[in-house]
Amino acid sequence: MSLAYLSLALFSGIAFSVFGVTYRLGQDRRVSPPQIMLLVGLAGSAFFAADCWGKPLGDVPADLWALALVAGAGQVLAVRLFGVALARGGLAGPWCAVSLPFVPTFLYGRFFLGGSISLLQALAMAAAGGCVLAASLQQKKRQAPETLQPRRAGFGAALAYFFLLLAMLIGNGLEGVAMAQRKLVLSSRPELEGITQSAMCLVLYGGITLGLLIVLGWSRTLRAPLKWWLVLGAVSTVGSILGITSLFVSTAHGVSSEIGMTLSGIGQILTVALLAVSVFGEKADRLWLATVGLGVMAVVLANLEAILPARSLPALLQISF
Repeated sequence: MSLAYLSLALFSGIAFSVFGVTYRLGQDRRVSPPQIMLLVGLAGSAFFAADCWGKPLGDVPADLWALALVAGAGQVLAVRLFGVALARGGLAGPWCAVSLPFVPTFLYGRFFLGGSISLLQALAMAAAGGCVLAASLQQKKRQAPETLQPRRAGFGAALAYFFLLLAMLIGNGLEGVAMAQRKLVLSSRPELEGITQSAMCLVLYGGITLGLLIVLGWSRTLRAPLKWWLVLGAVSTVGSILGITSLFVSTAHGVSSEIGMTLSGIGQILTVALLAVSVFGEKADRLWLATVGLGVMAVVLANLEAILPARSLPALLQISF
């Protein structure tokens, strides 16, 4: 496990952070996150349609098709709400929320796959909740409407923003649920590894594309300044490809998937956080620092158990329920 491939895993997170940056840039150029993601969905659909050509798609179990479609719907929900969250609370908070997709995966494994939740995983989910809460409390600092008492308006704004971020976290995390179910299928049918990855990615990107077309068409917001739409969509697509490729290459050369995901998650949170302050002028106050810090902590805790040997963990941290 060389430093070069560890750095590549970290770079994958930097590449994924391009999404957050393009979403924020689009805010000032009348290009919304759903419009940007639509182009990424189209590119992904075309790529995986070609990848699936001639493969035995009938071998893919029906539950994986269904979960891939649900994951696509979750992505549509998350990206649709991201624009709303951007307008209300800046970039760092929403980006941290969508960078914590492990929460639905842990809960799905516990309640639907017969697994358990370790104390470390519970602490990771608690840190994720604290991250969302800290981001929400920043809303109380915004000026209250004249028709409401400031304290009441501040609490209402914070509560609404909390559930907004929570919905984004859950929606983005449904992809991890689909991957967890795929892992279970592959444990008994390993020969399906290649075809299930291609098929599920096709349905995922196809679902994103179709869902965003419906959302944008229904809201009559399908049109955008063509130049910036194409530029931001192309940059996001390149960032997505670089991120996925870098992560796959690093894990194929000795970096465990847990370490790779941890470095990638830290990279994307910190990159967007630094740019939010240095480029977009967000104020790094205590709540902002708590949001980012708890986000990073949650990513580390979520993977720590798989990274460290069990014997190196205190007995208390090996408790599961």
